[in-house]
Amino acid sequence: VDYDFIETYSLNLVAGRDFDIDMGTDHTNAFIINEQAAKEFNFGKPNEAIGKEITLEGKTGQVIGVVKDFHYTSLRSAIGSMIMDVQVSFFSAITMRLNTRNPTATIALIEEKWKEFFPEKTFEYSFIDESLASNYENERRLGNIIGIFASLAILVSC
Repeated sequence: VDYDFIETYSLNLVAGRDFDIDMGTDHTNAFIINEQAAKEFNFGKPNEAIGKEITLEGKTGQVIGVVKDFHYTSLRSAIGSMIMDVQVSFFSAITMRLNTRNPTATIALIEEKWKEFFPEKTFEYSFIDESLASNYENERRLGNIIGIFASLAILVSC
């Protein structure tokens, strides 16, 4: 994640602090975990997790914050443990929260700036709410198909 992830996604910090770009070591040895991770690591209550050491993929650091559990996969899945860290070399997408009445003009401006700063990269965008709706629509269709085949199986068995 980056330094603004928690604010952008309106996550609730229940203990500790957020990543801070002014803290020169947050990108090298700081982690933020969710409540479920604190439980699974036996760190106790969220505030007791602050300062605990974690090693993740060769990076060793301390827990600086704990966020309230949130669904980051399907709502049908149990909330799993999550460890967040700042790794600039892995940045591959930009998330923006738009507060505008004219999203078309805003996207055009973003695309213009994108081409200015990253002329070799293709500008692609999507809206999270539309992506989520599409995923759940696919699940609904699959449920309907399963229902039809279950009905056919019952009909054949009768």
